[in-house]
Amino acid sequence: MNALRNSAAFFLSHPIARRQYLRTILRILSWQILSRLHSVITVRWIGGTKLTVSRGARGATGNLYYGLHEFSPMAFTIHMLRPGDVFVDGGANIGTYTLLASAIAGAHTDAFEPDPGTIEHLAANIETNAISDRVTVHASALGDRIKRVSFTSGLDTMNFVSDRGDQTVQMTTLDSLSLSPALLKLDLEGGEQSAVAGAERTLRDPKLLAIICEDNAPEMAALLAEYGFERYGYDPFERRLSPEPRALPENGIFIRELQRVSARVSTADRTSVFGEPV
Repeated sequence: MNALRNSAAFFLSHPIARRQYLRTILRILSWQILSRLHSVITVRWIGGTKLTVSRGARGATGNLYYGLHEFSPMAFTIHMLRPGDVFVDGGANIGTYTLLASAIAGAHTDAFEPDPGTIEHLAANIETNAISDRVTVHASALGDRIKRVSFTSGLDTMNFVSDRGDQTVQMTTLDSLSLSPALLKLDLEGGEQSAVAGAERTLRDPKLLAIICEDNAPEMAALLAEYGFERYGYDPFERRLSPEPRALPENGIFIRELQRVSARVSTADRTSVFGEPV
């Protein structure tokens, strides 16, 4: 019952559903029918991309319903990045953020995903969208050291590093790879602080302008503030960034050099999200 209430609340609050009430319901019903007929389906997504989604992939199906499931941070990714930029997708899963960054915005993505089964799905989405030349897949988790760690499986987007995990995967640090991203995304199901601990040099790199982080609670906000990043809300339709004092239910957006980031998002091309120019 709680899951149903949460789904209804999300539906009623999502900007695309509010603009397309009936069409969103039809998209949800269509997927429910199709997913009972086929275990894996490739569908047209946004910006000319295609997204391959498996039955039961709850984290991905929200993108089929709403275009951009995590509306503000996903739209920010498209608006923020440019060709030639580097985007680090920490916790890439099947690659929705990777597609936004590389297939739509034209940036190079370093995608980190440790689960072998999910990597196959990620690779399929990269190949289907012909962006192999713009994506480097790292079969590892991000953390504060280089070592083998236990990792869960079978939890869709909720897999995480855990002593009770049923598989062993490689963990690495951002600093060990000498990447220089313009945008960093960390969606690591509780592993964000560990990843930050292994990324001190990366976080101090002046090329890094923004971070999208699942953990945007006060402790993480204070930690990123030490590197000059402050939490902002983002209105994709207005291209407006506003200081955000609260932890957000979706991934938080942390920005350094607000003027440069504002100039980027305000001048980015619009992308059609189910007919809505974003």
